[in-house]
Amino acid sequence: MVKRLFIMSAVALPLIGVSLWYFSPAQKAARSARALETFHVKGEQTFKWGIGINDYPTNDLSPTVPGEVLDRVVQLGANWVRFDIPGWQEQQLGYTEVTVNEALKRKIHVALGFNPVAEEKIIDVKNPYEDGYEKGKQLATRFKDRVRYYQIANEIGSNAIKPSWPGDTIESYDPKLYKQVLAWGKGAADGVRVADPLAQRIFTGNWITYGFFDEAVKDGLTFEVLGWDWYGGANSAFDLSKVEANSGVIDLTAKLKSYGKQLWITEAGAEEGSLHGEERQARSISEFATYVVGSGDFQGFFPFRLHDESHKFGTNEANLGLIHLKRAENGNFLPGEPKQAFEAYQTIIAQYKNLSIPR
Repeated sequence: MVKRLFIMSAVALPLIGVSLWYFSPAQKAARSARALETFHVKGEQTFKWGIGINDYPTNDLSPTVPGEVLDRVVQLGANWVRFDIPGWQEQQLGYTEVTVNEALKRKIHVALGFNPVAEEKIIDVKNPYEDGYEKGKQLATRFKDRVRYYQIANEIGSNAIKPSWPGDTIESYDPKLYKQVLAWGKGAADGVRVADPLAQRIFTGNWITYGFFDEAVKDGLTFEVLGWDWYGGANSAFDLSKVEANSGVIDLTAKLKSYGKQLWITEAGAEEGSLHGEERQARSISEFATYVVGSGDFQGFFPFRLHDESHKFGTNEANLGLIHLKRAENGNFLPGEPKQAFEAYQTIIAQYKNLSIPR
C-alpha cells in the first residue's frame, strides 16, 4: 500500500505542478497574447470587408449598445469596423474601450480614428506637431495589442484646401494651412509608431485631392495605408480608373497605387444614402464593391455607415446608413430594419469572403 501511494504521489505531483503552471496568470496572459497576435496577422493577410460604424447611433450611451451594433456587423458578414473616438476626456475614451472590447469578443478588427478634439480643427491647434504626437502616443499606448490600425484625421488634406480648388496639385492648398496640417499629421503618425511599433497608420483623401499627398510624402509624412473616400450620384460610375475631372479623364486607381501603400476604400456609398431611393443606394454599394474586387488593387472596402445617425436627423446626411433608425412613441430613436443596401453588401461579402489581397 505504501509503495502504491508513493507511485501515485510521484505521478500526481508533477501533473499538479504542470496544471498550476498552465493555469497560472502569466501563462494565461501569454496564451491570450499569442491568440491576439494570430488574430491580427489573419486580419492583415485577408481582404478587409469592413463597415464604418457610429457605435452609439441613437445617442443612447448604455454599455450594451456597442455590442448590439456589432452583432449587426456579424450579421452583415463584415470582419472590420472603422470608427472615431468621440473625444479625449476619460469618459469618452471609456465609451471607445467598451466598443473595442466588444469587437474583439466577436473577432472583429478595428480601425480607430482620431482628431485633435471633436470641436476643434487641425488648423486651430497650437503647437501642431506636439499636439499630434501626444494624442497619437496616448491612443496607441492605451489600445496597444487590441488595435493595430489607426486612422489619423479624416481626409486630412481637406483642412488646407483652398475653396473650390480641385486638390490635384499643391497649388490647391493654402501654404500656411498645409504646413499646419502636415505638422499635426506627422506628429500623430510619429506618436502612434513610438507607442506601438507594429501599428499601421492610415491617412485618407477624397475626390482628386492627391496633390496634398504628393507634397506631404516628399515632406516626410509616413504611413502604411492610404484610404480613399468616394460617393456616387445618380449617374456616377465607380470605375476609379476612368474619373472625369478637370475636363479630362484621370486614372485615379493608378495614381493611388503610385504611392506604394496599402489601398483601402474607407468611405463608400451613394451621395445622400437612401434619400433618393434604397435601390440606388444598394446599386452604388454593389457596383463599387464589384469594381474594387475586379481591380485587384485594393485591400479593404468600407461603406460609410452601418446605421443612420440620430444627430443627423433632418439633414441631407440622415440616410447614409445601411440600417434605418425609427422613432419610438416617446421620441427616442431606435434601430430599425435593414435597407436594400445592407442585403446587397451582405451578398457581396458572402460571395468574396475569401478574397486574396494584392501584395
